[in-house]
Amino acid sequence: MITDRTTARAAKQKGRMAEAQVVDCLREHGFPYAERRALAGTHDRGDVTGIPGVVLEIKNCARLELAVWMDEALREADGKDPDLALVVHKRRGKGDPLDWYVTCTLRDMIELLMHFTAAMENSPAAAAAGSFNVSGPSRELIEEWRQKGLIGRG
Repeated sequence: MITDRTTARAAKQKGRMAEAQVVDCLREHGFPYAERRALAGTHDRGDVTGIPGVVLEIKNCARLELAVWMDEALREADGKDPDLALVVHKRRGKGDPLDWYVTCTLRDMIELLMHFTAAMENSPAAAAAGSFNVSGPSRELIEEWRQKGLIGRG
């Protein structure tokens, strides 16, 4: 007999498995301190820890509830800078976490892009390869966003 308790237990197990898959993937790709976080009730700070400044919520649900999930991640990030609130959600039919989706606010995406562009600008290898350059209108736009408080100082 299937009960609400059985259904809830199965959903929690599915969530734990997704969290473990994401942790394994993060470790394999250069984040050796990634680990599943113990539940902390109202003081919860995401499902995965070990990446400073990042709150990760991991979801493996049949129904997409992006707004609910993002609200949860943002609440757990608690508006503290430089916390980025990211939701990793399993893609139906895709077992490899590298094929799953990540959702964030535009504000957090801009912050990520700022760090990415700064890293590319400061990388001799990237400069030698000519793989990335931020100049002209892009640089002006970035400065405008900083002045408006949309992004940090990178």
